Amino acid sequence: MPPTKNRLAEAAKAKAAPVAAPAPEPTQLYSVVKHLHHDNKPYYAGDPVELTEKQAAPLLALGAIEAPVADDFAEEVTA
Repeated sequence: MPPTKNRLAEAAKAKAAPVAAPAPEPTQLYSVVKHLHHDNKPYYAGDPVELTEKQAAPLLALGAIEAPVADDFAEEVTA
């Protein structure tokens, strides 16, 4: 049976280079305000938790975590 256009297209697609996975989303450290479970781990008030912006958005809205605070040591000290 001669190859059809569909079979040729499928063969070309199978030989095509694999598509690279999308880059992982950047994460930030947030401070836990209320007890929560994330990735099957318990976190308590004051604990740091690493989240993406997408993961953090609903927790920030509920008041379960606080937004990251700029590092105190990153500020320049002037004399």
